[in-house]
Amino acid sequence: MAAERYYDYLLNEDYDSYVSGFLGADSMPQELRTQMVDLMAQYMAEQKSKGLYDVVATSEELHDSTAYVFLEMQYADSISEQIAIPLVFHDKRWQLR
Repeated sequence: MAAERYYDYLLNEDYDSYVSGFLGADSMPQELRTQMVDLMAQYMAEQKSKGLYDVVATSEELHDSTAYVFLEMQYADSISEQIAIPLVFHDKRWQLR
């Protein structure tokens, strides 16, 4: 599933691939792209310091042209958190919105 793949990029510190998954990433100014990569690195450093070790898709909903994928973020202390990731289908693939 696309949402899990994008979060796998984050877990594996492949922030550039994650940012490349955004709709319009191919026309994004380099400065903005660099800032987004840095922001994702900071976000994941914070999440990993809290014990994040895995992300699993639990469900999805389709509304018009947007899919909302619900992910369960799993932490080492047995706590989990659910987040929703919006994806749009563009150029034959699901992209982050």
